[in-house]
Amino acid sequence: MRRYYYFEPEVSGGFGDNVILDASVHPPLITRLHYEFDGWLGDSIVASFPCYLITEDVKEKILKGEFSGVTFDKVEVTISATGPEASAVRMAESERGGWPR
Repeated sequence: MRRYYYFEPEVSGGFGDNVILDASVHPPLITRLHYEFDGWLGDSIVASFPCYLITEDVKEKILKGEFSGVTFDKVEVTISATGPEASAVRMAESERGGWPR
């Protein structure tokens, strides 16, 4: 019997102004991801439907696990006016691994 896992990643913000998406389909098709942080608790995976942002170490584990159906792409990351402190964001940017597409 196969094992399935369910997880609820942290939602640390949402789409920024530079996101390019096609909302005429479900789930929306994202061709350029811009994620704007409103806060960040330090989790290795954050989400904004239908996307996940992951740290580099999580990306490496996914690649080693030889999962199918996942690709990675670049993401533009910004901080909202009410976002986290600069030091936390610097950590997020240095650990950012991209987003699975």
